[in-house]
Amino acid sequence: MQIQSGHSVASKSDHLENHTQQALGGLGYDLEQSMRGMFKSFLAEIKKLKAKQAQDISTLHVRLAKIKEALAQLPARLKDVEARIAGLEDKLDWWGRNLAHRTEGLCGAGGLTPVKMAAGVCWREAIRLVGPQGEGRADDCDGARACLVSWGQGQEQRRLVSSCQAWLDWLTPTRESQEHSALPAVALSANGRTTLL
Repeated sequence: MQIQSGHSVASKSDHLENHTQQALGGLGYDLEQSMRGMFKSFLAEIKKLKAKQAQDISTLHVRLAKIKEALAQLPARLKDVEARIAGLEDKLDWWGRNLAHRTEGLCGAGGLTPVKMAAGVCWREAIRLVGPQGEGRADDCDGARACLVSWGQGQEQRRLVSSCQAWLDWLTPTRESQEHSALPAVALSANGRTTLL
C-alpha cells in the first residue's frame, strides 16, 4: 500500500511537472510571437517614415527648382514691367500735350495745365468753405495754403497762387485784423451762395 501510494504521488508529480512545462512553453511561445510581431511592426513603421522622408525631400527639391526658375525669369519680367511703365509714361505725356492743345482756346496759353487744374480745385474748395457770413474753417484753409507752396513756380503759377492766397487770407483773417477784408473777385448773393466775378 505504501509503495503504491508513493508511486501514485510520484506519478502525479510527474504529470503536474509535464503540465507546468507545457504551460510555460506555451507562454514562452506566445511571448516570443508577440515580440516578433512588435518588432516587425516597428520595422514596417521605420520603412514608412523613411519613404515619407524621401518623398518630402523630393518634393522640396522640386519646389526649390521652381523657385530657382522663377528667380531666373525675374530680370526679364522686370524689364517687361519697365517697358510697360515707359509706354504708359509716353501715353500720359501725349495725353497731356493733346489736352493742352485742345483746351488752349478755353484756358489760355498752354491750355489746361496741371497747375491750372490744381488752382481750379483750390478755388472751388475756397468757395465751398465760405459760409453765409463769409467765414471759413481755419484748419482747411491752412492745409490748402500749405499745398500752394509747391505750385508757386513760374509767372503763370505765381499769378494763380496769388489769387488763391488772397482767397485764403480773406477766409482766415490774422489776429491783428479780426475784420475780413474786401471779398476778392467774388459776389455774395442774398442766400449766401458765391459766384465768381
